[in-house]
Amino acid sequence: MLSNFLVTQSGGTDTVTTTMILDGTIANADVASDAAIDVSKISLDDAVVFNDSGADKDFRVESDGKTHMLFVDGGNNRVGIGTDSPSQTFEVFNNTADATITKFSGADGNMSYVGGARLEFSRDGGCYIAAPGGASASMIFQAGDGLHTRMKLGNDGRVIIGDGGAEDTAVVFDGNAQDFYVGLDDSADDLVIGLGSTVGTTPAISINEDQDVTIADGAIDFDVASHDGTNGLKLGGTLVTSSAAELNLLDGKGIADEDDMSSDSASNLSTQQSIKAYVDASAGLADNAVTLAKLEDGTQGDILYYGASGAPARLGFGTSGYFLKTQGTGANPVWAESGSTTINTNADNRVITGSDTADTLNGESGLTYSASVLTVTGNILPEADGTRDLGASGTTWANVYSADLHLDNTGHVGNDVDGSVGSWTIQEGSDDLFLLNRKNGKKYKFNLQEV
Repeated sequence: MLSNFLVTQSGGTDTVTTTMILDGTIANADVASDAAIDVSKISLDDAVVFNDSGADKDFRVESDGKTHMLFVDGGNNRVGIGTDSPSQTFEVFNNTADATITKFSGADGNMSYVGGARLEFSRDGGCYIAAPGGASASMIFQAGDGLHTRMKLGNDGRVIIGDGGAEDTAVVFDGNAQDFYVGLDDSADDLVIGLGSTVGTTPAISINEDQDVTIADGAIDFDVASHDGTNGLKLGGTLVTSSAAELNLLDGKGIADEDDMSSDSASNLSTQQSIKAYVDASAGLADNAVTLAKLEDGTQGDILYYGASGAPARLGFGTSGYFLKTQGTGANPVWAESGSTTINTNADNRVITGSDTADTLNGESGLTYSASVLTVTGNILPEADGTRDLGASGTTWANVYSADLHLDNTGHVGNDVDGSVGSWTIQEGSDDLFLLNRKNGKKYKFNLQEV
């Protein structure tokens, strides 16, 4: 309702002092060309309602240069500013390039304090700020004098901090007890992770344009957890320092490059070059330098030998009853069956070879046993009856010591006198020698004459 407003007509002025209700359309034909409403006389002391009946009617306010500065789409229930066809419940449009479309201002510009310019969204579910558009669409956040771009959300999934200007940029984590930042130090062109809220303050890790990573001296301890044996610090290249003394390992332990190991340090590590020089300069291993106690983690029955590379190797315990067989220069020892075992006995390569017959050895022709006494716990037998001699015509035994002497040629050719064969045993008595015929059982005594 409008009350107490002034209506000016052509040729005069009419004043309406009572309430007038405008319901319908005032056509141009019904109003003089010079008719006007003096809005200074309009009193809005009461509520003002447009389209109280809810008719499908639009409402439009025109400005200088904009036909639809304010537009209410009565049919679609939408409000537009600067547009006659709002696509959403509320749409603001300005076709001037790079123009500021909407501004929110308050008592101060600090968003951290109550009273600042704030934009709030209230919804039980998620609240969205969207920048729909084509391939180049992005959302840009600007602040400061000159409205510098502080953050850009691109449609390619990137979040860009800064606008390339000559200034530091950072993401600051505002903690309860300690602040942290990840930022770009513009003066050094370094990416820095540190403590505090200002880039360059208490830096911990820096990465420069050459991809060099610097851990601040004394700032932090570098701890790589390796609990299951699969995770840890892995160097894919060469670990380089300006000097060996500057590389500290394991709680202050360093690397010492000393050919003579003179410092005898309990905390420093030695370089490969210094270890090689020390070993090369050593005369050799001291007595008892290698003891059985130092050969750990072996298997009972194994044998150690040197392989082709000169490194120790292990020969497994093998099969029961096998013998260790050497194979000459350039070959490793192996386990072998007794029938193929070869044993070198002297410089003349006289050998004893294993026999396929159980419990026997074959001696090579000319084999000499050089020890003073040969002791045998069993019998010495030829390989067949009547085939071997004990001694020879030119190599006789000096003395033969035996108990009874048994002479038997029954399995061979007869004697040289009458061609017969026999079996006799000579036995000793206290004063006589006796001769026993093993074929007929007769016994004889030698007729001995004292001289």
